[in-house]
Amino acid sequence: MMQLAALLASAYAVFVFVAETFSPFSKPKMHTRRSQWKYGRRVAAAVLAGGLCSFVLGQLSPETYYTNILVGAIVALLVILFVSLGRIKHVLMR
Repeated sequence: MMQLAALLASAYAVFVFVAETFSPFSKPKMHTRRSQWKYGRRVAAAVLAGGLCSFVLGQLSPETYYTNILVGAIVALLVILFVSLGRIKHVLMR
């Protein structure tokens, strides 16, 4: 149970860091802040998905602890890369 609480706390911390706001549920009024808020939600969801993948693998096979963490980190990084493709393309086209 503590692992799930730490996972939720880390996903929230990533959201606050990326979106630069504290509320993931209320949309910002300014349009310029809204895209950053959406990006923060997507990155936090990626961290949550990777962590849940690692947690489920840990429940299925607890003897491969480091492998489970590595698989979860790879899943999170791939989802973040997929979410960030639009931003990467915009930077490269400048």
